[in-house]
Amino acid sequence: MEMEQTTSHRLRPDLTATLSDGTDLFIEVAVTHKVEDTKAQTLDNLMEVDLSAIERRQVEDLETLRNLVLHGAPRCWYQSSWMDGILNQSAEKAAIDAKLNQARDNYQAHLARAKLAREAHEKHLAMLDADRQHKRLPYEDDLVKAVKLSAPENVRMFRNQLKLQCEVAIEQTQKEMEAWLYTQTTHPVHGSELETNGDWIVKTHPLVWKAYVLKEFVFSNGYGASFAAGKVLNAVERWFGFWAWAKRVAELKEQDEKHGPGTGLRLLSDHERQSIVLPIDAMASFLDRMTYKPYGYLEKIPGGHQYIVRYRDPFTAQCNYFAERVRSGQAGEAL
Repeated sequence: MEMEQTTSHRLRPDLTATLSDGTDLFIEVAVTHKVEDTKAQTLDNLMEVDLSAIERRQVEDLETLRNLVLHGAPRCWYQSSWMDGILNQSAEKAAIDAKLNQARDNYQAHLARAKLAREAHEKHLAMLDADRQHKRLPYEDDLVKAVKLSAPENVRMFRNQLKLQCEVAIEQTQKEMEAWLYTQTTHPVHGSELETNGDWIVKTHPLVWKAYVLKEFVFSNGYGASFAAGKVLNAVERWFGFWAWAKRVAELKEQDEKHGPGTGLRLLSDHERQSIVLPIDAMASFLDRMTYKPYGYLEKIPGGHQYIVRYRDPFTAQCNYFAERVRSGQAGEAL
């Protein structure tokens, strides 16, 4: 800071200090009288240093005088845009600091709320999982069976077991169908030997219940007759029944699918849900196959499990089927 005596307009301050930023500060030294009003109102950045109480011996010592002028003596600002700027900057900084502190406090409060929400959510999920495990408990053994039978090799093994257990029923069914169709054959009824998804769910060998369905709902009905898979399902259940464990998990799956994914209310895993066969789906799987060649007994009505009989002569169909098997070299296969 440089200091010099100068004149500003027609007013003469005692000293002028030029700051490093180029701002001029005007300094008045009060010894016998204070700054005049005109000068105080006219000069910007005007400071008064009061030396009126200084003793003569202090003035004679230059270092003492320097310290008094720069530090020790009383002083005041009359008006100062420079000082106002500093104060404004300080106020702006204080406002910014206040906003930053508020933002920091808000963020900490947000983190605290998020932590509480997360803990509450985790607690809720834990409660749902505990409730889920409790509700699943009666079905655990059934679900193990359902998942096991989702593997093709286990299905084949189960069918073979059923075949051994139902040898008498299979033989009786063949005899009844042979008599009804006016033909003698050692082969199952056309279409009843076809393996379809979930056909093990009925408490007899698939050859038996499928022959029953073909006789009662296809061959015994006239051309153009219609029926629903649900009606067939009810008849099969009344006549043969379903495995109790398979029916329980099927009912559980139907209840489970009422809850949307991600709700935490489903009791079954995706794999379990895919493994469980619903009786209506097992029945529709067989009937759907009867709509395709080489069978073509049925036509499926769009929009549901509704079917129309499309074959006029089951006896001819039976003969054509066995003739085709003889031509393909499959007549002597053991099923």
